[in-house]
Amino acid sequence: MNPVIEKIITIFKEMPLSRRIALGFFVMVLVAGFTTLFIWTNKTKFRAAYSGLSKDDAASVVDKLKESNTPYRLTGDGTTIMVPEAIVYDVRLSMAKDGIPKGGGIGYEIFDKTEFGTTEFVQKINKKRAIQGELARTISAFDEVKSARVMIVLPKDSVFVEETKKPSASILLELNSDLEKEKVTAIAHLVASSIQDLTPKLITIVDTAGRILFEGKSEEEQAKINARNFADAQYKYKVRFEENLTRRIQTMLERIVGKDKAIVRVTSEMDFSKNDMNEEIYDPFERNGAVNL
Repeated sequence: MNPVIEKIITIFKEMPLSRRIALGFFVMVLVAGFTTLFIWTNKTKFRAAYSGLSKDDAASVVDKLKESNTPYRLTGDGTTIMVPEAIVYDVRLSMAKDGIPKGGGIGYEIFDKTEFGTTEFVQKINKKRAIQGELARTISAFDEVKSARVMIVLPKDSVFVEETKKPSASILLELNSDLEKEKVTAIAHLVASSIQDLTPKLITIVDTAGRILFEGKSEEEQAKINARNFADAQYKYKVRFEENLTRRIQTMLERIVGKDKAIVRVTSEMDFSKNDMNEEIYDPFERNGAVNL
């Protein structure tokens, strides 16, 4: 037998009866406690308190749960945090009180702790980080957007007007689903409105799949795009008109010569340079205020 075990048995035999009983009772309580904890842990139904968190937010939530000794589980590569179902809402309210989760990125809370002696350069950097974080949080409010990153380029101030450059911005989106064109344009205008002298034509929006969702255009480029879109619209209108006329003539001829015994082709020429407008004006004061009923 192992000498250590033999020594423990010898010590146990040499103990008074009262101590043996007390030790046995303590061991039984300890085993019962661990058994109860094991059963409770396995029977407790867990529910997701947060899902799709960024790494920083997930770490902040876990730290708070550890401080309060709240049981939790991590799933979804650490982006989903599950807690006992009975305390889900308590956990969310407790986290909200501490401003957690922040929604990814650092916002204006970066100025909550201002260190004495911070240089102007650092203040400018912090301001840009705060704006980028706040914009990313706002953009993430769209249901289709899982996360967002905003990168802003602010030019250096110059005393010469001719050397003054305008700011620009790039936005990277991780999407849950495709984003409508109107919403993409809305995001571009939202960012442009938040930064002085920034215009939508200096903003580029891409997604994590590498697609360019919005690319700022100069006035000349935009005019060319508009002209191309207008030409496409005119061509589609011409094709629809020809197809409709072809179908009508085809139907008329087949009633005479029989089905599938007539072939019709229609080519039309349209002049989109002229507009015809009919207008009817009703003016009750035209007859000196008298109106004929």
